Amino acid sequence: MKHIPLYIMIIVSLFLGGFYLYELKQEKSVRMAKQKSKMLFPDLKARPSQITLRRGKSMINIQMDSVNGSPLWVITSPIRTKADQESVDALINTLKKLKYMRIISGSKENLSDFGLDDPSLLITITAGNKSKTLILGGLSPVKDGYYAMISGNKNIYLISTSAHDILNMNLYDLRDKGIFSLKAGNVKRLTINRDHFTWNLIKLNDKWHLQGEPDFPVDTLKINNLLGQLLRAKATSFEGKIPDDLDIYGLTHPIISVSVSDGEKEEEILIGTKKSKGKYGHYFAMLKGKKEIITVDEYFLDIIPVKKEAFKRLD
Repeated sequence: MKHIPLYIMIIVSLFLGGFYLYELKQEKSVRMAKQKSKMLFPDLKARPSQITLRRGKSMINIQMDSVNGSPLWVITSPIRTKADQESVDALINTLKKLKYMRIISGSKENLSDFGLDDPSLLITITAGNKSKTLILGGLSPVKDGYYAMISGNKNIYLISTSAHDILNMNLYDLRDKGIFSLKAGNVKRLTINRDHFTWNLIKLNDKWHLQGEPDFPVDTLKINNLLGQLLRAKATSFEGKIPDDLDIYGLTHPIISVSVSDGEKEEEILIGTKKSKGKYGHYFAMLKGKKEIITVDEYFLDIIPVKKEAFKRLD
């Protein structure tokens, strides 16, 4: 039997290996092309400048702004307030990656069969000088997705329920829910009023002291932890404009007030009565200088000390 020279075997092996890698690359390219062809916003590459969500007659408008040279999403309608940056980014990223699971039909179908004659939500995204609108309809009969259309396109698509749930954000989801704007590391004064007691804590040389009681050993780590929890707290709801009569929220004589200051700016929250009955619930509150009633979780009250011994250093 005649033996095949080793160099020929090597050449053949290299050729077959190269051909296999080429086929894999081609298969991957075809797969990526198919995935890209299912994307509903394939041209959304530039950073958006505006997003509008419409439900019936209500509208939420979000615009890109700049604060101290940094880009920042701001809600301009129905109220003007800072947006929740992570929520807006999640909305945009979902739109960028949004793919349809299948095409249902063309323009001859009755839109009312898909909940698209009276859409549940319209999302218009603007990037550069181009705008595109996603029109969301109803849930499919087998509940495997939601019907959708794109402005300028007569096709009806089915998108996943997970994508729909992310896109279906309301005003609370999209607005910034932070109560305080100060950073814990910058706070130099903390004042707590609770149960007819007032404690003024002053930060000097990175150590906390209880004003008026120089011999009281304050645990600096405990105060720093307390500040971290307080300043990370979020509003659990926004109840509307502050009324003339604060008694209805128990805010004429609040049960607790907490103020923080960095030496230049002071922020103070007042806690009123409980909104809901039961063991656990939310409490009405307001931030001084703001024009809105909010609620805070009962946990917010739990982290505020009842006695000064809670922040005493144990040697």
